Amino acid sequence: MKKIYTSIALICLTFSAFSYNEKKDSENDTPTFIEFAASDNKAASMSKHVIKEALKASSKHDYREMKSENDNLGYSHARHQQYFKNTKVEFGTYVSHSKNGKIVSLSGDYKKLDDNHDVKSSISESSALQLALNKVNAAEYMWNTEDAG
Repeated sequence: MKKIYTSIALICLTFSAFSYNEKKDSENDTPTFIEFAASDNKAASMSKHVIKEALKASSKHDYREMKSENDNLGYSHARHQQYFKNTKVEFGTYVSHSKNGKIVSLSGDYKKLDDNHDVKSSISESSALQLALNKVNAAEYMWNTEDAG
């Protein structure tokens, strides 16, 4: 009898891990908003792991909390920066929204990257600066003036 209850509990936990509604970005088919069922008990302290699980992100992705704010309605909003292979993903941010210590929803921009994606820069810093200078083609740059400082 104990095995039956254990099996039922595991099945319920499995399905509760995926009991949410989501809205997706039409361009890249990634979730922009995920709302969890009231029965889900996702702890706010586990937001990094909940984000990775909900986005089905590989182990090469990481989410680091940047800041957390509380609003007038009793919600906490923790903003996380996406990292891939320990490199910051520009514009890859996700926010966990929680109340009473439980995550109620997630929202943000997930940048889907293939696990084989190379994060090493292909040009040197000096080459990048020269390309930028050529593109801007300004007569004078702030760092070349006496007021810079």
